[in-house]
Amino acid sequence: MAGTRVIKKVTETIQRHGLISGGEYVLVGLSGGPDSLCLFDCLLQLQEKLDIRLFAAHINHGLRPGAADEDQAFVEDYCKKAGVKCFVFEGDCNALAKENDQSSEEAGRELRYASYDAAATSIEQEAVARGEKPVVKIALAHNANDQAETLLFRMIRGTGPDGLAGMEYSRKSKGGFDIIRPILDCSREEVEAYIKKRRLHPCIDATNDQPIYSRNKIRLEIMPKLTEMNPNIVEALSRLAENAQEDKEYFWKTVVSTFAEALLYKSDTEIAMEQQVLERALPAVRHRVITHAFAQIGLTADIGRTHLEAADTLLAADKTGSEIHFPQGYIFALSYGKVLIRNAKLQAEELPEFGSEEGFIQGTYSISQMNDTRTGWDFEPPKPAIIFTITGPMKSINIRLVGLPEEPAVELRTRRDGDFIMLSSGGSLITKKLQDFFTDAKVPVHLRDQIPLLCVGREVLLVLGDDMTGLGTGLARSRYSGNYR
Repeated sequence: MAGTRVIKKVTETIQRHGLISGGEYVLVGLSGGPDSLCLFDCLLQLQEKLDIRLFAAHINHGLRPGAADEDQAFVEDYCKKAGVKCFVFEGDCNALAKENDQSSEEAGRELRYASYDAAATSIEQEAVARGEKPVVKIALAHNANDQAETLLFRMIRGTGPDGLAGMEYSRKSKGGFDIIRPILDCSREEVEAYIKKRRLHPCIDATNDQPIYSRNKIRLEIMPKLTEMNPNIVEALSRLAENAQEDKEYFWKTVVSTFAEALLYKSDTEIAMEQQVLERALPAVRHRVITHAFAQIGLTADIGRTHLEAADTLLAADKTGSEIHFPQGYIFALSYGKVLIRNAKLQAEELPEFGSEEGFIQGTYSISQMNDTRTGWDFEPPKPAIIFTITGPMKSINIRLVGLPEEPAVELRTRRDGDFIMLSSGGSLITKKLQDFFTDAKVPVHLRDQIPLLCVGREVLLVLGDDMTGLGTGLARSRYSGNYR
């Protein structure tokens, strides 16, 4: 009876949340423990009905010498008997934790998910080589008790409303594969009853009964006390997670829409948004938009309420050039009506690719020149001119300059102290400091050192705009000097 009930629950969960479709490949994270063995056995029984092809992945964390090797051997033998291909990965979580300044729990989690992505990629590549168009999904064996414990763990750490949604039935891995949780509606008691009914013999990790990790303490010490107060605590917390997931889904549709409205520019390291759009948004939406924007360029964790409140304060002050630091070297800044979110650490680590000893240019640029003596008018005496071709990431342009001094040589570089540009104004030329030119053009301060310039000495002949660089400075088109034209 227990086996039938769990199979029915798993089938309903898969159908209700659209976790699996016919013809897909499903990779099960198989530790050999009760939960993963229950999931694996359920999917084996449903394999024909669901029209899926099963695979398994086992990770040996190197934390329990001897016992871990026995678990690995058990899983490999079990998969062999079931006719299912098993991918095995080995790692040293203690060494990884020390190397990355993490707990062994965190290191183990990263190892597992990276391994799942690697196995799913291998399955996908093999299928493509056979001429197939595979959809590979990663199935993990988190149950309803795991969900309840996750909520408590997040509450203790001070999570926001979105954190109360707990683990999702489906989400994307870093590798782009769907991670699904088909037994998330099954309690631990139901899983254990299923294991007993099916006469399965899972591996038992002795450390699960030791309060040495935070989650173990929650399961072994806190959950029993809460169960005394509410025998249905697991179901209650699961309902809380489902309600929070509904709210989260509604909020994030609004967030994605607001982010799209505000977005002005996006690269791998920087995002620019319209400040007024963020200011008009309610705090609940604005904070999520800011979090979403940071996630787009790599900051997916560690943003706390203090950071978001500091961003609100900065917006209220509305002072161009002001900025605050977010975790991991990320920055939130204001610049001429724009909100700039950037990975300052990554930008600082980028290597220069072109330029002189002073004023390196980041990116790929080239410059060439040729002599040109054409005048365009028969009565004009020939004037020696040079045509410069400058190629940037976005396109190339030509600029023809007449009467250039022989010394110093023309060069492509970024700004230096004392740079100026000659601009046409009312039929005459005016001299403007490059710094003042950038200020008038509302170019963000932090981008000014990245803009390539064609110069002769300290005189700027050409300021390369976004049409050539793609930097998103707000200087839409390249600006020429009025001199030597």
